[in-house]
Amino acid sequence: MLKRFYARFPLFDRYTYYYDSQYNVFTGLYWGITIPMQKLLARSLGASEYMIALLVSSAFIGLLLNIISGHQVSTRPKIKYASKILLVARIAPVFMIFVSNAWMFVAIASVINVFEFLFGSAYRSIQKINYSEAWRPKLIGETRIIFSLFLVISSFAASMIYDIGTMNLRFMYPVASVFGLIGVWRLSRIKVRYENIASMANSRQSIFSMFELLRHNRTFFFFVMALFVLAFGNKIGEPVDAFRLRDELAISYTNSNNALSIAVHLSQILGMFFWAKLALRSNPLKLLVFSGVLLAARPISFAFASGPVEIIIGMAVYGFGLSGMFLLTTLTIYSISHEDSRLSGYLGLHFFFVGVRGIIGPCIGALLLRNGITSVHIYFANTGIIMTGVVLMILINIFAGNIARTNRIDRMTVRAT
Repeated sequence: MLKRFYARFPLFDRYTYYYDSQYNVFTGLYWGITIPMQKLLARSLGASEYMIALLVSSAFIGLLLNIISGHQVSTRPKIKYASKILLVARIAPVFMIFVSNAWMFVAIASVINVFEFLFGSAYRSIQKINYSEAWRPKLIGETRIIFSLFLVISSFAASMIYDIGTMNLRFMYPVASVFGLIGVWRLSRIKVRYENIASMANSRQSIFSMFELLRHNRTFFFFVMALFVLAFGNKIGEPVDAFRLRDELAISYTNSNNALSIAVHLSQILGMFFWAKLALRSNPLKLLVFSGVLLAARPISFAFASGPVEIIIGMAVYGFGLSGMFLLTTLTIYSISHEDSRLSGYLGLHFFFVGVRGIIGPCIGALLLRNGITSVHIYFANTGIIMTGVVLMILINIFAGNIARTNRIDRMTVRAT
């Protein structure tokens, strides 16, 4: 049965997907225990607004550093480089056995987040190179579905264990480490297509040359700026979520997890089928407008919620839109970069700006909360910022042809690295 499942795809796609799907099984199990409830665990241990802002920002520090990893991965063996980054992230949970206060938890969780999210540009460039264009939306979508499904399973089990006692994290995180390391092992079995180590070593450029892409590829520049605004709104609200859920609404770990993890990822599974099918027939840049609107469901549901039900519904809508943002953003960047050999540079810059907004946004949210602004008003501001980003994305679609004519990128014939 498994042979028939994998036999649907061309040979090299099939080979890559075999290991990539297994990597996502174990990564989903690992993430479900370690990532979704970090803010709630930290708050239960007594973390302040700024400690939670630091915890939220740590993931985006990793994304910010993709400007370095994106450059490094273009000049080194991708799988070997990516595996080393992930090993640090997935060994770190073992040290949770020593946690006794909020600061220790935040410090270890922040290390996990930095290295876990530092991996992004390397992984996306591997998928772009190894998956053929005709099958890429489907295969990327399916790996994300597998990841989400196993994350839901493990996060549901973990939330019930955390409800028994917050300090159960001392043994749950080391268990997650085992799953994570098995995932790294399966990822390490992938061989990257067209990877020539000798030519890569000879083509090393300054990291600052990546920023030239913003000046020469104006389509990419305007796209990244619109995306920055669109996604910035929810980042302001992220440190507010823990206070809204635990202090104002007194929602349990189980119900919080139902909203923050299970509802989001189950709707992402449905969303991936929907957006992947549409992406095969429509311009992903146009579809981003529709998926972007759905992101507003998150702050709206938190603002008007009186219990877990409203938040779960809102987060399900948000997750459906988020799956579109994930897939369509990736496909748009692949399209904008064409066959440019600097693909890793495009991805590195994209994650760099994700990191910038992820660091600034939570700090603004924590500052507003600390200065007496109510969580409801913060969520209203989030919604306004998201809709501003949607308008900018509409304008880019309208003027896409004019913007593209100002591009000065040489169409290189080298295979993307």
